[in-house]
Amino acid sequence: MRPSALYKEAHRLHYEFSNRGKALDLYKQLIERWPDSIEAGYAATQITNIEKDIERHGNGILNEGAGQRSAEESKILLTTAISAPGFDKYDVCGVVTSECAFGMNIVRDAFTSFTDVLGGRSKSTERVLRDASLATLRELEGRARELEADAVINVRFHFNEMSGKGKSMVFLVVTGTAIRQKTVASNSETPETG
Repeated sequence: MRPSALYKEAHRLHYEFSNRGKALDLYKQLIERWPDSIEAGYAATQITNIEKDIERHGNGILNEGAGQRSAEESKILLTTAISAPGFDKYDVCGVVTSECAFGMNIVRDAFTSFTDVLGGRSKSTERVLRDASLATLRELEGRARELEADAVINVRFHFNEMSGKGKSMVFLVVTGTAIRQKTVASNSETPETG
C-alpha cells in the first residue's frame, strides 16, 4: 500500500466513520513506514487533531463511530457566501477552523522552479494544494458537526509559505462560521382572529 492510499483510508475512518482509534493507528503506521512523505506530515496534523479531541471529550471518542454516518448527519453545507440558501433564520454556533501543514520536497521544488522559468503549471504542486484543500474542508465539516451545525458560511482559505535552508512548508488554514438553522414554531395553536 502506498502512503497516499493509507492516508486516504485513515482519513476516511476518521471523518466518515468517526473511528478515531483505528484512524490513529493508521496515521501512526504511515509515519513509521514513510516518515519523509508528505502524507506523514498530514498524518501528524491529524494525530494532533485527535489528541485535541481526546483532551476535550475523553478517550471514549476513539472508537465511537463503528458505522457509517446517517444521511441526515452528512448534510452540512459549506459555502463561501455570507449566508446559506434556505436558511432564513439561524443561530451562530461559532467559528470553526481547520489547519494543514505540508512540506514541498526537493524534487517537486526543483520541478516547480523549472516550470516557473519556462512558464506553465506544476501539476504535482497543484495536486498537493488540492489534496490539502479537500482534507481541510472535511475537517472543517467534522468540527461543524461537533457543534451540531447545519452549515458553515463565509468559508475562507488562507495559504502561507515558509522556507529556509533548502526546505519549504506550505500552511493552509480554512475558517468559517458554523450555523444552525432555527426551526419555525407552528401557528396551529394560535387562535384565529377575525
